[in-house]
Amino acid sequence: MTSNRDSEAGDAVERLGGRAARRFAAAAPALRPGPLGAEATGAGLAGDRSAPAGQAALALVQAQASAFLHHLPDARAGAASVAALLEMREAGRRLRTALDIFSGFLPRDLRGLAGELDWLGALLSGLRALGMQMEVLVQIEPSRTPLFASPEESVELTGLFREELLAARMRLQAALASPRSFALEEALRRLLSDGFAPDGARDGEPIGPIAARLLKERFRVYRDLGDELAAAAPASGPHALRAPAEALYHALEFFEPLFGAPARDLLARAARVEELLCGLQDACFAISLLRSLARGREAPLSAATLFALGVMAERQHRNGEKAERRFARAFRKSTGKRWHRLNAALGPG
Repeated sequence: MTSNRDSEAGDAVERLGGRAARRFAAAAPALRPGPLGAEATGAGLAGDRSAPAGQAALALVQAQASAFLHHLPDARAGAASVAALLEMREAGRRLRTALDIFSGFLPRDLRGLAGELDWLGALLSGLRALGMQMEVLVQIEPSRTPLFASPEESVELTGLFREELLAARMRLQAALASPRSFALEEALRRLLSDGFAPDGARDGEPIGPIAARLLKERFRVYRDLGDELAAAAPASGPHALRAPAEALYHALEFFEPLFGAPARDLLARAARVEELLCGLQDACFAISLLRSLARGREAPLSAATLFALGVMAERQHRNGEKAERRFARAFRKSTGKRWHRLNAALGPG
């Protein structure tokens, strides 16, 4: 049963999103629904290594911007599902990587969008972490070893997660209704409608050699840091490799149409590393979240709820340990023969 407090908070979210949507509707140009997911990754390249680099940069950045903006109207109006918000988060991460990869070709005002995407991405990541814990709770309860002795005991924890999810969505709604968010959207819509004049003397060069150099640079950063962390284990752990691994993964996605099977093969290895690093980060984030839920309440939680939070935290700890154990082998495979095949296809340099 929904409490008055939850109902009032939900109404506030709806009002906030509604005002934001109405305020922008008249001024914003119509958004053409863009490609989503894998369709957006290599858009505009189509295997043509002779395409001008500036043109390829524009096509890739526009594809990612379109995918991100596809979910923004519903997110701002409070009508987006959690799944849609997670798709928006992933599109934002791809766009962030595209801006980084092609920073040498972009005007200065576009390079500055990376920080704004990080800002919204952090809010979307908080929602993701809460949603994952709700899913864990749903999965555990029907099992042979449920967390609670009776369904009544689960009411407090379920309500706690729902309250936190609502608060996270309200924070996101407030951010999406802010001038900062509208400035970001305006810049991305302008990018879609007007494009940009590539900044740099190399924009007319063919994309093939430039993509090869960018892939090699990102692989070297990834491999060297991974080797350094492996030598320092277990003190350092693989956490610091997340950003270079993600950059390599998305770069392989973007440029796979140019280099074919060797790029696809390494992409599969990079995807496994990315999956494990993401799982490790999720586990750490979840443990921090569960700890804050257990400690940060004005009224004391019941023994049953505290026990359940402890069990969930222990499960996340085991998940993190499992991901960390599997990471070393996955990393070695991603720097082995599949990389050597791709490196040969990329050419000297």
